[in-house]
Amino acid sequence: MNRIKQDNAEIKQQDKEANDLRKMIDNYNRNIKEIDNELSNKSKDAGNAGMSGKEQFEVLYSKEKQINEFAEKYEAEKQTL
Repeated sequence: MNRIKQDNAEIKQQDKEANDLRKMIDNYNRNIKEIDNELSNKSKDAGNAGMSGKEQFEVLYSKEKQINEFAEKYEAEKQTL
């Protein structure tokens, strides 16, 4: 019976951590979109000065890749527990 209680507590904790991670990823994705919009607006305002659309995309893609790698590592580490 104690083992079941421990397992349930562990499952509950892992679910909470997974939800927190999802919220963090959603927040990062929202931030990426905001930055993309800001960069788009600035590049429109400044003409051709600054980063091109391709450079902006590459920067944002890199950030999104980092977030996804973090999420995958977290899931893998969670499975080993």
